[in-house]
Amino acid sequence: MKKRLLFLLVGNNKKLIEDIDKALKQTDFEFYIENVTNEAELEKSFKVKSFDMVLFDIDSDISYQEFIGEKKDSGEQVPFVAILSRDSFDRVYSLMKDGFDNYCFKEDIKFLAFVVYKEITSAVKNKGLDSFERELVKEIERLTVTIESIGDGVITTDQYGNIIMINKAAIEITGWSRNEAIGKPLNTVFNIFDKRTGNPAESPFERVMKERLSLGLKENTVLISKEGRELYVSANTAPIVDAEDTVIGAVVVFRDITRIKKNEEELRKLSMVVKHSPSLVLMADADGNVEYANPKFIEVSGYSLEEIKEKGFFGFAENENISLEDMAGETDWHGEFKLRKKNGEITWQLAAVSAIRNSDGIITNWLGISEDITERKKYEDKLANEQRNLQTIFNTAPVGMLIVDSQRQVKKANYAFANIIHKTMDKICGKKVGEVICCKNFNSCGQCGENEECSKCKFRQGLYRIIDKKSRMYRKEFSYSIRNGERNEVLWISINAVPVILDEEACALIVIEDITSKKKVEEALEWSRNFYIKLFEEFPGLIWLSRKDGVPNYFNKTWLKFTGRKIEDELYGRWIENIHPDDVERFKKVFNKALSEQKPFEIQFRLKRADGEYRWIVNDGRPFSNLEDNFAGFIGVCTDVTEQRQVTEKLRKAKEAAEAASRSKSEFLANMSHEIRTPLNGIIGMLNLTLQSNLTDDQRENLDIASSCADLLLSVINDILDYSKIEAGKMTIDSIEFDFYQLLDHTFKTHILKAREKSLKYRYQIGEGIPRLLIGDPKRIQQVLNNLISNAIKFTDFGMVNISANIVQKEGEKLLIRFDVSDTGIGISEEEMQRLFKSFSQVDGSITRKYGGTGLGLVISKKLVEMMNGEIYVESEKNKGSVFSFTVWLTAKQSSQNEEPQNKDSGMKKIQRNFSTLVIEDINTYLENYDYDLEELLKGEIEDSYTKYLNKLNNAIGACNAELTEKIAALIKEVANRKENSKVKSLAFKIQLMARRNDFEAIRTYYDLLCKEVKTKDQRGV
Repeated sequence: MKKRLLFLLVGNNKKLIEDIDKALKQTDFEFYIENVTNEAELEKSFKVKSFDMVLFDIDSDISYQEFIGEKKDSGEQVPFVAILSRDSFDRVYSLMKDGFDNYCFKEDIKFLAFVVYKEITSAVKNKGLDSFERELVKEIERLTVTIESIGDGVITTDQYGNIIMINKAAIEITGWSRNEAIGKPLNTVFNIFDKRTGNPAESPFERVMKERLSLGLKENTVLISKEGRELYVSANTAPIVDAEDTVIGAVVVFRDITRIKKNEEELRKLSMVVKHSPSLVLMADADGNVEYANPKFIEVSGYSLEEIKEKGFFGFAENENISLEDMAGETDWHGEFKLRKKNGEITWQLAAVSAIRNSDGIITNWLGISEDITERKKYEDKLANEQRNLQTIFNTAPVGMLIVDSQRQVKKANYAFANIIHKTMDKICGKKVGEVICCKNFNSCGQCGENEECSKCKFRQGLYRIIDKKSRMYRKEFSYSIRNGERNEVLWISINAVPVILDEEACALIVIEDITSKKKVEEALEWSRNFYIKLFEEFPGLIWLSRKDGVPNYFNKTWLKFTGRKIEDELYGRWIENIHPDDVERFKKVFNKALSEQKPFEIQFRLKRADGEYRWIVNDGRPFSNLEDNFAGFIGVCTDVTEQRQVTEKLRKAKEAAEAASRSKSEFLANMSHEIRTPLNGIIGMLNLTLQSNLTDDQRENLDIASSCADLLLSVINDILDYSKIEAGKMTIDSIEFDFYQLLDHTFKTHILKAREKSLKYRYQIGEGIPRLLIGDPKRIQQVLNNLISNAIKFTDFGMVNISANIVQKEGEKLLIRFDVSDTGIGISEEEMQRLFKSFSQVDGSITRKYGGTGLGLVISKKLVEMMNGEIYVESEKNKGSVFSFTVWLTAKQSSQNEEPQNKDSGMKKIQRNFSTLVIEDINTYLENYDYDLEELLKGEIEDSYTKYLNKLNNAIGACNAELTEKIAALIKEVANRKENSKVKSLAFKIQLMARRNDFEAIRTYYDLLCKEVKTKDQRGV
């Protein structure tokens, strides 16, 4: 039966009209095509006529989205079909989302007949046409179900070899999903090759299309699935011919024969099909007496052939009431049964029993073949468990899920959904969806779908599209009022829905998420965004933002007010026009470096103000990230620092003036120190000489006090002179070669007498690895050590003072040596240490009164150490002692040899070293003040101990203005006349001999005993 159909073609492509007309003639319908070429004609045609289908030429300029949306929303059921080029295949998804029911490519316009047939039959089903057409629709559906249900794979292609249909079996065999396969070339999905040669097999498509023949595959053809599995396949490829006898495509019907091939291979190897069949084969006569059992049967059952014959044809079925009479029908018997093995194990078998008849139709034999389906049974059990698991997943899923049928009734819902809407299951399942979610229309009339406003319900319209149009819903958001206890709440939900078939009924599977909290967060974020935008706009500083490519895209109101420009004048990099020309390149260099490294930056430059004046700006720029913690650009805050720079410039000039004044002061102090020190040295010398003369006790006491005060004054002047040199920048550091061991030894011994006077344990140590010969400034090192050792002894009344030197770092020949001077003295508190190393300051005023000092010693030491690229620091605890440490860089002399660590203490143990020079001046003057005579003193020492060392002297013992005994003169003459002392050095110094004989050994520890201006009161200790 034919029905005349009215089609509306929207577009102005005449060639397309002809092609469509030609294609539709293949259908069983009479039709008429009306064509409109613009939107006005389209609206007019729809108002006056009722069309059975609308065809849209997508390549035309006519807009379709709004038109189709309005028709769909109004409940219009006319199918909309998109006609597009194959090049626009990627638009198909969006077109279907926009409301199109189907589509057809212009290059495959011959398939439009199939599309029309499908959509018209769907329309027939929806509109309730006559029973013949209904049966036609059902037949098409049955045909579709049949193709999907058959065990063979079926793939159809267009004339270009691109797949347009693939059934379920083909999907399982190839491993390609339907969405992945559609549109792909046949050879991509149906990827076959010759197993024997390993070469790609000849594709049957080209020959079928060319020769219009049905073709099979060669033997040993293997298909490579998407997962890489190799499957033996057999296939038949046939052309698809339309009503005009034109080949419009091909259909490939194939099956997985991997198992068969394996069986054939096994049979080929063993040469007998039945004998080595993987199935259980049993042959019996007409009465059921077993005549043959294949090895597989024997193997599986565990019985011998004789035992099998005794049990009979049905002797292996476990509790199965099966008889030959039940199987004597015209068809074979198929069924499942349990087979009990000899060992008692039960296996499931899928069996087929055939009656073998002779030419008269009389049964002569019975053939039974069974296959072990124990694993399949396990799989079915597993599948049943998985179904139960899926039900459990549905019920316990963390998102709300419900299934709604075409009558908008809730068939099934999970607990999460019940929790979202605060209802129990008995108030959800079986209810209309509007009643469940309490839409406003239901609240007013009490019935879902009965209110006149229900047709406008977005949720209802969505369900219609899902169930009737088989479309989908993605993340649609709705708000509803729900009852939660005694109060109403606004519930925001996000819905995703897809069409499903349950019990042959079209339904919708709806996934619902409660996004109420998310909405609240979004509202809070929106408020926060507006707040911070307002904050940025009103911020008194100049603020700018850039994209991640560094191009600024925002300037706040304060910036625009400062520059006097509009926002469009600043965007796209034009803001840089306001930077002073001399600062532009410098800014670009700094900013580009910060941009490439994504690091903060700060730069000062001049920016033109609205009045034309260039103002100095500090631009503090920092990178910021987006919500995904990815770099999103820079934010910068600019501050006008013009006045600050002016103040800074004034301060700089004032500082330079102050420094100049300080240098003048330092030079004056240095000159004054020199002028004062020269006469003061004379005073000290005269005092010492006078102290050596005959004086009364009072006179000696007074001169001792005067000498002490002069010494103190000289020490102060020396400190001021060094400090002045440092302040004036005239202090220099030498780099000369020196004997490190000798330096430390001499420095140590300089303070022995002071340590002995206080009965302190006094020692030093040289760490391992320090060479003897180093390059540096020994004078300054000794000056710092003298200051620290002197302080340690001064502030330590009992206990010990230790000096040590150790290597802490090596860089080639460079050595970083740390000197430590530790004591058990009065110590320094945390608060007092804040005043250390500051000019003219001491930790406590009482220190000066008790111990004396100018407060310059540590300051000078710190300056000297820093000039030698070192550091000085202190660790101390009040009343427990202190450790002053400093480091200096020294260079090791390559030819020097490392020495063993040296330890010395004030016990003055004997050390076998040679005298270099012993110079004595005015010995009688020194000796006459003591209660011993020269003869008695020298007799034992020179003859016993001293004479041994005298032979090793490198220099002469000389005399200057001294009256010596004949014995000493003879010794001097003896040494001077020796050949090995050809290089005689004569040095004249004031010196004293030891007062006590047991101190004479102390002299042996010196290379040189050179004492200048030795004071009378110290003569016993030198």
